[in-house]
Amino acid sequence: MKTIKLTFKTIGIIFLILFCGIVVIPVLVNLSIFDETLNPEITTTIQPWKVPEDETNAYFYLTGFFAAENVQPHEVGLTLTERYRLNLERNSKKPITYAKMVRFIDGLLDNKGLDEPWRNTYTSLSCDSRFEIACLEKMDKQLSLYPVQDKRLQLLLKRYDEIMQKTRYVETTEQRAEIPLPPLGGLMKLSRLKLALAYHQNDRTEFLSQIKTNIDFWRMMFIDGKMLISKLIAISAIRNHLQILSEVIAKEELSHVEQIQVAEDLSLLMNEKWSIAEAFVSEHRMIASSIENSDWKVQLSQFFWQKNATQNNHYKYFTQVMLELSQLSSTEFYKQMQACKKQGADSTLACFGWDGESFKHFLNPYNMYGNWLIGAVMFDGDKYIARTHDLKGLLNLVKLQLEIKQYPQKTVEEVIKHSKYTNPYTEEPMLFNSESEEISFPCNQTKFQCKVRLTKRK
Repeated sequence: MKTIKLTFKTIGIIFLILFCGIVVIPVLVNLSIFDETLNPEITTTIQPWKVPEDETNAYFYLTGFFAAENVQPHEVGLTLTERYRLNLERNSKKPITYAKMVRFIDGLLDNKGLDEPWRNTYTSLSCDSRFEIACLEKMDKQLSLYPVQDKRLQLLLKRYDEIMQKTRYVETTEQRAEIPLPPLGGLMKLSRLKLALAYHQNDRTEFLSQIKTNIDFWRMMFIDGKMLISKLIAISAIRNHLQILSEVIAKEELSHVEQIQVAEDLSLLMNEKWSIAEAFVSEHRMIASSIENSDWKVQLSQFFWQKNATQNNHYKYFTQVMLELSQLSSTEFYKQMQACKKQGADSTLACFGWDGESFKHFLNPYNMYGNWLIGAVMFDGDKYIARTHDLKGLLNLVKLQLEIKQYPQKTVEEVIKHSKYTNPYTEEPMLFNSESEEISFPCNQTKFQCKVRLTKRK
């Protein structure tokens, strides 16, 4: 009997030791007095931006762009922004979920089912230039079959003309994970449709004017927009327009004077830096905001994390790495990515020192929840940086396409060999496929295509 009591006592001691090791020690080492000092670079870099709320800011208009006819788009944007601010004030007591915000927005827009007819009719508006190079041809055929007569679509095209007049695009500083994004994809589809309509009317002057208007708007969004998604959508939209422009050039439908004008417009785009560094700063700011304004359920985990340490590690292993990569030229970026591959790193972040498994190891009780959070929100941002370099390459392709058109007395191979418009990554001449009559270079992401056709498709 004495032995049994001793056994129970021993078991009790073991459980007590385990309890201290699993709960007490992590709680003690994660007391706020042991938190790190916030990296001063974060406080100087991660600053809120000024958001103009007047009619010149396209962000508010876009937020309510697809509202019913009797609803003013700009007013919807302002109402939502005020709701976002209220969310931050109430969040710790009454969390606002993504689903709740969607229902709130749907109630403001009052547009249920209004856009399905035209979206189902003009399926070619989903044509993606990253995978196809004949989007204009597809859209033109559908417009021949189905002229734009839908009143709802006519209203949206009118709104599209209005938003093109906006001179700024600055998102709200209250953007967080539970806040739905503006309908950027829908606007991009209308941008394609507007361009296809101009082409379908067989007025090249109007077509070139529309393509310049569209690209200027998306370029403004890229420059002014703070969020990563805004910059990526802008890049995708400009890429679509360049691909459509290359189709028109291939069809020999531009005069010599028009080709010169297009070349000059493209030169202005080529002078742009196309850096998305600012977007990674915004990503960090959104993470920091989520940490500071987390709801009560997340606050329960505060016994197992350090807020400053979490921010410091996220900045060190993600934000800082992406900022450095964003500053590289296309050639430097390519060499860096090749070097990472040679190291055998599982990811670009691992190449720069991030080891998620060791951070999340149960034997490392310091900032346990914070380390898990970092691993959950980090991603390989280099693939998005690569899209800016792919865009530079596509600009080179269209410029080369124009150059080839300007020298009909020379062979394509000869023009390519001596052209300054080269592969952005290797600075080698572009590739030429004489069978398909296409010039190209390998995109950074192999699933995408970076090529244009020199002649009209047979």
